[in-house]
Amino acid sequence: QIELAPGASVRLVREALPATKPLLYPRAIAHFIDLGVVLGMSLYCSKLASIVLLSLHSRAIAGTGREAGALFHDAYAYSSLQMLIASLTILSVLYFVALPFALGRTFGLGLLGLRLRAEGGEWPTLRQLSLRLVGCLVTYGSFGAVGLVGLRNCEGKFFQDRLSGTRVTE
Repeated sequence: QIELAPGASVRLVREALPATKPLLYPRAIAHFIDLGVVLGMSLYCSKLASIVLLSLHSRAIAGTGREAGALFHDAYAYSSLQMLIASLTILSVLYFVALPFALGRTFGLGLLGLRLRAEGGEWPTLRQLSLRLVGCLVTYGSFGAVGLVGLRNCEGKFFQDRLSGTRVTE
């Protein structure tokens, strides 16, 4: 309990979050977990979508007189890459933008007890999370080289953190 002199006022100052310490290993593990989740879900969804589309066209298949297995193989071989790209795009946006917007973390970050925050400590905006996704794609596309180069320059922040104005904290 603090006693104040008459007429004195107290000004509460919100402390800034401590500087991000380099969380290289936990973040790398979280990235591998997140990539595994998104790739696994994308593969599953693309196969499921191919099967559903094929079953929707079963009457047309019966009219061709060809064996269903051969038609399935032809249709799946043709559409599997397009389905994979579509499901990977949709699930990446949902997983790396919508999930952190709602929960403040991805599954990989959550398993390791890490949180995703904006620079001021508040929850990241959709714009920041979208920029973070772009930064992640650049980092993954360069097989991590862009992210590791960025670590040298900025207090343990990966490229996507600098691009989006976010940081990962414990």
